[in-house]
Formats: sequence, C-alpha cells, structure tokens
Amino acid sequence: KQWYQRRVRESRRELQGCVDNLTQKLSEKTHQNNHLEKECAFLKGKVEDAEQELQDMRQLRDTANSEIDTLITKFEMVRKHKDQIESERQSLGRQLKDAIEEKELLESR
Repeated sequence: KQWYQRRVRESRRELQGCVDNLTQKLSEKTHQNNHLEKECAFLKGKVEDAEQELQDMRQLRDTANSEIDTLITKFEMVRKHKDQIESERQSLGRQLKDAIEEKELLESR
C-alpha cells in the first residue's frame, strides 16, 4: 500500500510538472499572440494609409490627365484659329498685291 501511495504522489508531481510546463508554454504563446496581434493592427494601419495615398495619387493623376486633355483641346483650337488667321493674311496679301498691280497698270496708262 505504501508503494502504491508513493507511486500516486510521484505521478501527481509528474502531472503537476506537466501542467506547470504546459501553463508556461501557453502563457508564452499568449504573449507572442498578443504581440503579433499588435503588429498586425499596426501593419493593417500602414496598409490602409498606403491605400489612401494610392487613391489620392490616382485622383491627382486623373485630375492631371483631365487638365492635359483640356490644354490639348485649347491648343488645337488656338492652332486652328492661327491657321485661319494665316490663311486670311495670305488672302489679304494677294488682294493687296493684285490691287497694287492694278493701280500701277492704271497709272501707266
């Protein structure tokens, strides 16, 4: 009977050692998990900031592209107007030349 009681006490001590060991490991893992959760939350915030910055940059790009399109349209309008003015200038030049030639012809008679 004493052998049995001694064996029970030894088994209880071994079990308590296992429980203590597992409790320690659980505590360590819980600490690691808490640290990783904080790190994940931090990184999630960084990702959200980066996504917002990307969205802002896309908006700036879209605005710039719109402004470029507007400038191109204005440039094309100015170029057409310039071409029209140049055409009118050449026409007036020809008319002036013709008028001068006609005047000279009339004066020579």
